[in-house]
Amino acid sequence: MTTSQPRIYHDGTSAFLRVELDPTEPDGRAPHEYDLTAHVRIEVPAGCVRASVVTYPDAEERHDSLERVAGGEIETWSGSFRWRSGEFCRYRFKIQLPDDAAGGQTYPEWFHGSLVPSGGRRVWWLTQAGLTSFPPPRETDYAFSRDEPPEWVKSSVFYQIFPDRFFDGDPSSNVRSGEYDYHGRPVRAKAWGELPEAPFGGIEFYGGDLPGVSTQLDYLQVLGVNALYLNPIFSAPSVHRYDTQDYRSVDPHLGGAGAFRKLAADLHARGMRVILDGVFNHTGVTHDWFQAAVAGTGAATRSYYTFPGSNAGEYLTWLGVKTLPKLDYASAEVKRVIYEGDDSIVRHWLRPSHAEGNDGADGWRLDVVHMMGEHGTNGGNARVLAGLRRAMHAEKADSYLVGEHFYDATAWLQGDLEDAAMNYQGFTWPTWGFLAGTDHRGEPMSLDAAEYDAALRSARARIPWKNQLAQLNLLNSHDTPRLISLLPDERLTLVAAVLLFTAVGAPCVYYGDEIGLHGGQDPDSRRTMPWDKTLWNHELKALYQDLARLRRSTLALQEGGWETLYAGGDVLAFQRRLGAERVVVGVNRGNVDWNTPVSLDGLVDWRQGHNVVGDGAELSVPARGFRILHTQGRG
Repeated sequence: MTTSQPRIYHDGTSAFLRVELDPTEPDGRAPHEYDLTAHVRIEVPAGCVRASVVTYPDAEERHDSLERVAGGEIETWSGSFRWRSGEFCRYRFKIQLPDDAAGGQTYPEWFHGSLVPSGGRRVWWLTQAGLTSFPPPRETDYAFSRDEPPEWVKSSVFYQIFPDRFFDGDPSSNVRSGEYDYHGRPVRAKAWGELPEAPFGGIEFYGGDLPGVSTQLDYLQVLGVNALYLNPIFSAPSVHRYDTQDYRSVDPHLGGAGAFRKLAADLHARGMRVILDGVFNHTGVTHDWFQAAVAGTGAATRSYYTFPGSNAGEYLTWLGVKTLPKLDYASAEVKRVIYEGDDSIVRHWLRPSHAEGNDGADGWRLDVVHMMGEHGTNGGNARVLAGLRRAMHAEKADSYLVGEHFYDATAWLQGDLEDAAMNYQGFTWPTWGFLAGTDHRGEPMSLDAAEYDAALRSARARIPWKNQLAQLNLLNSHDTPRLISLLPDERLTLVAAVLLFTAVGAPCVYYGDEIGLHGGQDPDSRRTMPWDKTLWNHELKALYQDLARLRRSTLALQEGGWETLYAGGDVLAFQRRLGAERVVVGVNRGNVDWNTPVSLDGLVDWRQGHNVVGDGAELSVPARGFRILHTQGRG
């Protein structure tokens, strides 16, 4: 027989967790001193017998009792515990509730917890993974860290741009057919709108550039975007530029350094941000460092790479791709030039070009970040990333570090290495499974709503709350097919957009998604942005624009907790809440309308704008559609 679970709730928002540092000068504290007080609250059913917050200082269990502070059908219990400011903190809750089914067994008086009353109790444990009737693994505990992502990220709507395919702002800088050879093949200039061809993916150029991005800032701002993620912009022979030739030079075919500095300044003047793509795991073979290393003219730069023997033609690469020699972070010089030095590459592009300027980047997205390391491996990866993070913060305290991880990034998201990951594992792949019935390899992964909800919660459960809020959520990217091309019904693109903008984490729109741009495997996923409005899906674009406005005007969507209200079959309903502010979201991938009882008292329908009266109202979600309701006065 299964036991139904009670509703017990806590999240990492300010309504449920408040951390205070003792008012003592930092230099006056001993390293072992408990100088933090964490105040916590939980919501439990009426009649709760006992509740405590459980921590593990110095790996030993400690229970601090909570007290009832508000009654009713849902009771609020609160309390506090002490912690050290320099340490990563995990905590969980242990709750005793009346339970007739548990029986009324008593124990000898000498046993701790004796005098169990007739009628029995049941103990529940609460972590980010949910409720269990047994002590759960510690990695799912609620957590917080001294090192938190920058505040601006959670209120951001990102827009990813593959520069060559967005807008041609300066045709005079375009690559010409045959202008140079790319590893034995002449590069090709193509007309805007022509489809990319797979055999020529790396050598087809359409003319998009950074002046083109600057030209379209009004478009982006009206869309609701306030942060850009740019694919690589540094000089390289390929169109994707993941084979860097010069980290100090913005590619002239994209407009050069002046075009980037102008774009950054223009963005900042509008209150917008920009992060750059850092390809620091490897360079291209055309980089001066590598050319000198293989020619024997640069003894210092030979240490930048890993040559297993004396043969200059044998070197370690990214996944065996000979044009991408891997950097060796066992070299002190590599670390100095990439991130440790005062004018390292990482710091140089975060820094304004002049004292009064505001034309530096706001963060880095790191390519294949988990592979960076020593001696041609990822050995020492954590040391490298910790050093890179320190350099970023030394240059710009609120810079954002996001790693590319196609898979589980939990180990990198514990508050000390990355602020966030490209959230493939925790959002993209589950969303594909729920809406398209496929995984990232094109194999069946058909998730129903309950499984989808479980996948999202599982990924969130193992990282601190603030890092959850900073995750870069995306439906697809330059490295994947576009979701719209995988869906059985294009109406589901509307459902996908709603999930993107209402999930925990920062939404990132891949250019063209908002107007229904299709695309298959790379390079087809990198089609040019169509600026002919007759080719746009205007209903979808209007929804993206409305969702961005809702997201940016609603704190509950930016930093509110997640509570699942219903998950089964084709329908998922959840609410994001921050204090008294609520947003209730229902999505339905199925072919029939759906009604489910949900407390909607006092909420307003986002699209219709009328009050929903009565606590017993049903949440109605149309087939292949969605519904959003929110607290009056919001959105």
